[in-house]
Amino acid sequence: MRNILAVLLCTVGLTLSAQYTNGAAEEFSYDFTYGFLIPSQTVDNLQQEWYSNCHSFAFLGEVPFSHSTGFGYGLGFSIYNLHNNLHYVDNDPAIGGNPDVLPVDSSYNANKQNISFIDLPLELRYRGKTNKKGKFFRVVVGAKVGYRLSGSAYHRDDDFAIRRYRIFTTTPWRVQAYTRIGYGKIALFAGYELLPTLNGQPKLLPSNLNYHMVNIGVSLLL
Repeated sequence: MRNILAVLLCTVGLTLSAQYTNGAAEEFSYDFTYGFLIPSQTVDNLQQEWYSNCHSFAFLGEVPFSHSTGFGYGLGFSIYNLHNNLHYVDNDPAIGGNPDVLPVDSSYNANKQNISFIDLPLELRYRGKTNKKGKFFRVVVGAKVGYRLSGSAYHRDDDFAIRRYRIFTTTPWRVQAYTRIGYGKIALFAGYELLPTLNGQPKLLPSNLNYHMVNIGVSLLL
């Protein structure tokens, strides 16, 4: 009888312990986001396409502060494909009109900028207690410090295709502040670039124009 009671008490204790266990730290993250640019001054007729797509991957570790909080760190890679009408590539350098965007009546099949970074993500994390299905609430506030690996602007129409390099900021570094709020393995993602992502490239006049990128999307955390 005593053995049966001991087994029952152990079972109840383990069950209660499992109910109050905090979620496990993620070791891999993937962010799929829409990226759009915020100019430092008004740009007439700027158009940004809905299919601009951005992808970030990171392998992560954690230094725990408690059962529910910790400091995350890792190594990652990001690539950004920004579709818009910014005037970085042109086969006629003497073109007039707005120097920052393509002419309104221009016809093209593709016009985009591609940028990639190697990243060092640093995060403050909170994880709630798991439910019966093993899911839990989580919040992450962090920053990605990155170095640009590549960058180019691409323009294509029916007659030609051109890719132009060295169009970006004077610094190759990026710092993105971001947050994730989620449940289980899925989270909402929002990020903002603290350093300019692109410089303005006027054809005719000097300018202090630059663009900061904002990213909105979802994250997969494993």
